[in-house]
Amino acid sequence: MREQVKQNIDGVEYGLYPISPFKSAPVLTRLLKIFGSSVLKMIVGAIEKDGAKKALDTDIKDLLPQMAETLDVVLEKLGEDDIEYVSKKLLAQDHFFADGKKVSGLEVHFSNHSVFHLLKVIKFSLEVNYKDFLGGNLGDGI
Repeated sequence: MREQVKQNIDGVEYGLYPISPFKSAPVLTRLLKIFGSSVLKMIVGAIEKDGAKKALDTDIKDLLPQMAETLDVVLEKLGEDDIEYVSKKLLAQDHFFADGKKVSGLEVHFSNHSVFHLLKVIKFSLEVNYKDFLGGNLGDGI
């Protein structure tokens, strides 16, 4: 059973249940498309550093945390449509809570907060749902 992960963001206690792998896979696919060029650059860099044989034997998931050392790296590549898509998928009302209550409307909830606050919550949701993909922590860039 998935356990709720909690984090206080700007005085709001958020709780988030990770979404199922079946529902999170399309979001991960979209994130991989966004980060595709970064992955390619890292693979090329690994080949230049360690040689093709060793680089090709490296599990790709071992390279991915390097892409997300800070939230700035993530947000720099996310477009407006991507932010809305990721928000709606990862912060779905059936598993997203603020101060102990289900959040039933994202726009209504976030209308009382800044864009910066929304980005922090997106960062939290990415960490909860893709810690193995992103290395567990996106850093303190935001």
